[in-house]
Amino acid sequence: KAAAAASTASAPTIAWATPAGITYGTALSATQLNATGSIPGNLTYTPASGSIPAAGSDTLTAAYTPDAASSAIYLSATGTLRQ
Repeated sequence: KAAAAASTASAPTIAWATPAGITYGTALSATQLNATGSIPGNLTYTPASGSIPAAGSDTLTAAYTPDAASSAIYLSATGTLRQ
């Protein structure tokens, strides 16, 4: 199942497939933090790359801010990571 958000067909979108589970003690990397935006912009993640999630399920958030020249819209998506 994928997490996605969009406001209209012509508006910027964010797509992010649910990350596969990881082994406890594994740091988050681009393997889990791989959301994409439909136009140029900045993606930030919480928790950040390099963080080691607690045991069990954790919520990951991707915040996408399209470039100012592209749009003034802010989108986010969340997913659950299981260890």
